[in-house]
Amino acid sequence: MNNPFKRKSGATKSSGRERMANAVVGSVLKMQRAWAAWMDKSINRYSVRKRKFFLVLFCALGTSYFSSQLVMLFVSDSPLSVPAKTSLQVQVELKPNTSNSEDQIKLKAKIERFKDYLRTLDSTSQGRQKKSDLLKRRPGLLDSIAAYEKMNQ
Repeated sequence: MNNPFKRKSGATKSSGRERMANAVVGSVLKMQRAWAAWMDKSINRYSVRKRKFFLVLFCALGTSYFSSQLVMLFVSDSPLSVPAKTSLQVQVELKPNTSNSEDQIKLKAKIERFKDYLRTLDSTSQGRQKKSDLLKRRPGLLDSIAAYEKMNQ
C-alpha cells in the first residue's frame, strides 16, 4: 500500500529559489525562537503576582485606549480625518483624439456593435444574466465606453 506522506526516493532536487526561501524562513524562525527564549527568561524572573499585575495593566491600558477611540468615533462630527491638502496633486487633462484614422473608425464600429449586443441581451432573462455576469467581471466597462464616447465627441 502506498503511503501518501512518505517521501519518494527519487525526489527531484529543489531549485535555487526554493533553497533560498528555505534559508530565509529558517533564519527567521531561528530569530523568533531566540526572541521567545529571551522573553521567557526575562519574564520568569518576576513573581507570579507581578506577572499577573503586568497582564492586568496591559489589558486595562489596551481596553481604555480602544474604548476612547470608539467614543471619539461616535462623538466627533467627522469620524474620518481627511487632510486638507495632499502633497501630491495630479491633474489629468483628457484631450480628444482628433485624427480620424482607420483605427479610430474601427474602434468606434466595435463599440457600437458591443453596445448593440448589450441591448440585445436585455431582451431575455438568460441574456440579462449574461450581461449581469459580464458587468460583475468588468465593473468599469460601461464607464470606460461612456468616457471614450464623451472624449471623442
